[in-house]
Amino acid sequence: MGWKGICVEANNDNYAKLILNRTLCDNNCILDDGSKVNFKNITNVTGWENLLSYIETFAPWQHATDSITEKTTISLNTLLNNHNAPEVIDYISLDIKFSELPVLTEFFKQNKRKILLWTIEHSNEPEVIALMKTNGYKLITKIK
Repeated sequence: MGWKGICVEANNDNYAKLILNRTLCDNNCILDDGSKVNFKNITNVTGWENLLSYIETFAPWQHATDSITEKTTISLNTLLNNHNAPEVIDYISLDIKFSELPVLTEFFKQNKRKILLWTIEHSNEPEVIALMKTNGYKLITKIK
């Protein structure tokens, strides 16, 4: 359909697999600009990786780890700027395992783009819904 999109994967092992099938990929950890974070590879739930501080806060049962990697973060705005994203974006899917609220908070501080539709997963839901409403978005549906 001629769609263009950026697929972001901070886990180095998953990123190596991703670039085999996608054309526009990014290996950054999205949060804010320039923070140093511990990125935790969780092994007891396949595919769950996260910033150590957020996983301990929102999913404390997830503690088995293969590795912890220090990453320097970038904001969602910086990611979009780095990839020359358009001023109007049709769709963003945000699935970053309980780090959605700080990422969105940072995004709305400096955002100049119009995003037509978001899907947001694994969030601390009431706060994210309130933040989105404050920034002019309305909840269409919640899928459980």
